[in-house]
Amino acid sequence: MWNLVRVYRQLGTREQVVAFAEERGRRVEGHWILGMIQDQSEDLRLEVCKDNVRSAEVLVPLIKKHVAEGTTIHTDFWRAFDCLEGHGFIHGKVNHSDSNNPFVAEDGTRTQRI
Repeated sequence: MWNLVRVYRQLGTREQVVAFAEERGRRVEGHWILGMIQDQSEDLRLEVCKDNVRSAEVLVPLIKKHVAEGTTIHTDFWRAFDCLEGHGFIHGKVNHSDSNNPFVAEDGTRTQRI
């Protein structure tokens, strides 16, 4: 019998960065998707947000499932990500509303690959 479930290692380490984005698309009905990609890699994960909710209660378990503790995580300013440091991650944020530089924060945080 074929095994249809593929087991993946977690993304990231203490030396690596994983970028995140939660998206649904503009003006389109659909489900919220959490995307994760590891820097210097094509290793990508996508998860559908349960019940179409993107709260910390939904996102943190998905992140813990796919990302190793101690990894640096880059996100936007979505409030649900604010608790990541309390869950053992290093957290950098980029403000996409910053008219001076909406893609890269002053400290180098970016989420452009996802």
